[in-house]
Amino acid sequence: MTVIVSVKINDGIVMAADSAGSMESGQIYAHAHKIANLCEGLSIGAMSTGSGGIGNESVETLLKDLRRRFAGLSADHGDWRLDPETYTVEQVADRLRSFLFEEKAAVCADPTNIQLRVCG
Repeated sequence: MTVIVSVKINDGIVMAADSAGSMESGQIYAHAHKIANLCEGLSIGAMSTGSGGIGNESVETLLKDLRRRFAGLSADHGDWRLDPETYTVEQVADRLRSFLFEEKAAVCADPTNIQLRVCG
């Protein structure tokens, strides 16, 4: 069972999570990273609960791949780069959903049970 908590305060959002993670295969990680900054230099992050990954890719690895897209480092997804002046949390959440569930989970034969909370 995962615990994730977010609290809005005057200066931003505090995010916290436990560190045990499990994959569909039954493998358990004692030091999973369930909180990720989604774009270097921007105050936007995601917390995960549920399955520890999709297929053989961990949530941590998947979010690192998404972070590369948001930073403009993916040649195939240049339009995913987040503009620090104009991005919205809704835009980030939509891209996150598209990446994980339409792109990754849709082609995976294993069931996917991942929930994410986007904060920013």
